[in-house]
Amino acid sequence: MVLVFGKKLLENLINEAKSKASLITLEVNTENEIAINLYKKYGFENLGKRKKYYNNTFDAYIMTKYLH
Repeated sequence: MVLVFGKKLLENLINEAKSKASLITLEVNTENEIAINLYKKYGFENLGKRKKYYNNTFDAYIMTKYLH
């Protein structure tokens, strides 16, 4: 159920952003494989890593989707 909600939320974000932006960038915990795979499925690319991004403990991937 949560994944279905996440997919719909991501689809709506992408559709809304297409007319207003050239890219979308987000951060995701490097250990959150479900979210990483979802973002990859929708065309996001891993462009780097932020060390200790979450609570000064966990790393995050910087993921970007180009819209144009």
